[in-house]
Amino acid sequence: CAICQMGCQFSSVDDDRDMAIVGRSSHNSFSAPLKKDRYRSISGHTTREKKYQPEKNNDNEPPELDKNGHLIPNEVEKRIVRMLSSKINQIGNVTIRHAASSQRGFYPEDVHKPNQDSYSIDNKFAGACDDSFFAVYDGHGDDGHTCARFAKKKLPMLMTKYMRQLRISEAQNLARNKGEKFVWKPDDWPDLNKQQCEEISKRAHLKCNEEIHDSDGVLDAFSGTTSCSALFHSGRIMISNVGDSRAILGKKVEGSAIPQAPSTPLPLRAIPLSRDQTPIRRDELERVKECGARVMTFDQLTGDSPIDEDWVEENDQGENINLEGTMPRLWFKDAQNPGTAFTRSIGDSRGEKIGVIAEPECISVEITKDDRILVIASDGVFEFLTNQEVIDICAKFDDPCHACEDILAASYKKWLQYENRTDDITVIVIYLDKKE
Repeated sequence: CAICQMGCQFSSVDDDRDMAIVGRSSHNSFSAPLKKDRYRSISGHTTREKKYQPEKNNDNEPPELDKNGHLIPNEVEKRIVRMLSSKINQIGNVTIRHAASSQRGFYPEDVHKPNQDSYSIDNKFAGACDDSFFAVYDGHGDDGHTCARFAKKKLPMLMTKYMRQLRISEAQNLARNKGEKFVWKPDDWPDLNKQQCEEISKRAHLKCNEEIHDSDGVLDAFSGTTSCSALFHSGRIMISNVGDSRAILGKKVEGSAIPQAPSTPLPLRAIPLSRDQTPIRRDELERVKECGARVMTFDQLTGDSPIDEDWVEENDQGENINLEGTMPRLWFKDAQNPGTAFTRSIGDSRGEKIGVIAEPECISVEITKDDRILVIASDGVFEFLTNQEVIDICAKFDDPCHACEDILAASYKKWLQYENRTDDITVIVIYLDKKE
């Protein structure tokens, strides 16, 4: 309809001023032991937008390595796509400064595997000056890069469409009740409440999943993407999460000696705003088992470990950092696939048969003056860094660009400490400053 078409044009998902499209590198084959790879065999390619430092990927030349088999610093730099400067936006009485960076992973057995992470940043979201939308997408499977790019483009468009439809309807009803003429002025339309936003998010994610299944350009039988997003609307942040990317909030507290940047003189405590959707969670474990999934580690599947459910569990921060590499996965009863290490995803049409769903878990919080930092990142960041460590890094800087760079560096260093490879690493850092 005309309203939908007008609504969708305001979702600037391909605005090269605010984002970069990147891919996510794929994962190891069945022959090698893994930590928490999405699948065992993956390939793909990468794209990028203008005005960002390019991710160079010359398939004719292998990267230069040091004596330990690690990338030399110049090769690492080639794999990074970053915003050249932070952006400042005014959202009501909240000033936000944001930046994003993404680093392609490194796999010794396939040094040219591309980045399958992607992210989107949309200011003046759905045509409203006080709304913004941020999201990270972490692709997996042979066509994971395509799935991530599909979600990056489609999900904000669907969110825009459904938000505008509902706000227009409410504005029309309000004008009718007042005996006034409806005026096309999005900033004056009624705001949506928490429940309405969460219902729209669930509808948009499920529709995105439906459309990715139907897309001729995406092979999603054993491929898909996570999605972790933050919608700023009506003085709230709504986090919608599908998969195991993560959103955390840095909140001012007293009583800690953590060093802080001048703009954040009080220590910040990491508050999880999402929970990883993996079979380590007992509620997710029981749900997928009811759908017919076998849940076991690869060693259990091959008979090298006893069959039990004695896996690492979440702590009170919703973290499940696992240095042993024994992650449970989802399998068909009669086949050694799909082997997913997550329980929710956009795509993964075959996985849907055993409970891999695209319905997001949503949480909404009112923005307060004590809320200082919001981080949205792929699991390349949180594989070895804790929520608090990530917030502590951000709190040392005044510029979110610098925070992004330090998070990439710290994550990369941790990967090399425990693995001979590195995952893709993508992060959005948002500094918040609310005026009373």
